[in-house]
Amino acid sequence: MKSRDQESVSDRPKEQTARSGGIRLRMVNFLMIIAAVVMSFLLLISTYRTTSAYTEMREATDTYINCNQQMMNMQDASDYLTEQVRSFVVTGDIDCMKLYFEEADVTKRRDTAVAYFQIISDDVLFRYIENAMRYSTELMDQEYHAMKLAAQARKIESSLWPETVREYPLPKEDENLSDEEKLTKATELVFGETYQSVKRDIYDQVEKGVSALTDQTRTAQVSSSDRLLKLLREQYMLIAMMLLSVFFMVIITLILVIVPLNRAIGHIKAQQQIPAVGSYELQYLANTYNQMAEMKKKEQDQLSYEASHDPLTGLYNRSVFTRMNEEGLENSALLLVDIDYFKGINDTYGHTVGDMILKKVADTLQHSFRSEDYVCRLGGDEFAVIMVHADSSLKDLITGKVTRAAQMLRAEADGLPGVTLSIGIAFSDRENPSGDLYHDADVALYEVKEKGRNGFGFYEGSVNRPATGETV
Repeated sequence: MKSRDQESVSDRPKEQTARSGGIRLRMVNFLMIIAAVVMSFLLLISTYRTTSAYTEMREATDTYINCNQQMMNMQDASDYLTEQVRSFVVTGDIDCMKLYFEEADVTKRRDTAVAYFQIISDDVLFRYIENAMRYSTELMDQEYHAMKLAAQARKIESSLWPETVREYPLPKEDENLSDEEKLTKATELVFGETYQSVKRDIYDQVEKGVSALTDQTRTAQVSSSDRLLKLLREQYMLIAMMLLSVFFMVIITLILVIVPLNRAIGHIKAQQQIPAVGSYELQYLANTYNQMAEMKKKEQDQLSYEASHDPLTGLYNRSVFTRMNEEGLENSALLLVDIDYFKGINDTYGHTVGDMILKKVADTLQHSFRSEDYVCRLGGDEFAVIMVHADSSLKDLITGKVTRAAQMLRAEADGLPGVTLSIGIAFSDRENPSGDLYHDADVALYEVKEKGRNGFGFYEGSVNRPATGETV
């Protein structure tokens, strides 16, 4: 049964057809086709010549755009390699070195650019690109050198090094350097004036290439545009003849198509289902849109859930915890929870049992705290609980909660071995905080682990006063 709004909307196309004098789109299209065939024949010769001029100008423009893009890609790739090698030297993050060689050996934006310029065979432009590539290759040798020095200095296992770094031959004088000296030399290799000078040479060659490319494109475009302008003037009269027929078609389209579409837009802006009214095509589009909108909403809901929840346990994930921590945890209690010796459980019972234990711990924590509290899995066997609207007056309540939860998990059940927990707790109204809430909860957790694990402790006001803890 249709609503009153649906009935009124579905009746409107019939009213519009009556007011248009019974004009059908098929007849209008037939008349317009006859007129278009006559005028198109007259336009054919002029259009052919115009197309030729336009094609020349477009090819010149496309070549400019592609060349410019390739040069920018080449420069971006060089900057990207510099960024990764510098990050590795400074931080020792092995992922930076992997990203470096992914760009150098897999993505190869620089090599792609050089290959492209070889195809277009522009000697002037290719010379600048060749020079930039040569300078970039020089830098890579320094970067290999710096990465090997930094990897040795930071005692990174050689099996984790890319083969190129592992096989890079260090000068004999570098082998006897201390770790600190190796790091200093590695830093100088990728931050020093020599390195910067070569980088400037690369930029200079790319800029010269862009300048040469711009000049060539401008010359080609001026020639083609002059020819195109002359040909376009020949078409003005024929185009004017077509305006009346186009105007007539616009009116018909407005009445039979645009008005129903505008009404549909109103429903879309209001995020409502579109009434399936009008022509067959519009009804088909409305039904398709309605189905897609429903599917999109379901997908967005699912994506939102996956972005904020841990896939294994269903708890909030680290991103939610990080966001809340950054926003500030006022009037809250933070519990950091680790499963004791979880690696040994995985090694003894297998990862399947380990996953089941993680789920059990997650379920126990979730049922031990209030529905308004945030129970999160930070990763591995690390969990966190953010108790909102909680201060140190709830210390006894929290003690009871963690004690009961730990007792439930310590007992073997459902074919799973028992586990113990180490828990560090801090309140937002704690005295003499040594850091943020996360830091102080972590201090309390550390004290529990130092005392043998299997317990909990509260941050008691100073890093010089150990957190009190109990065996649970």
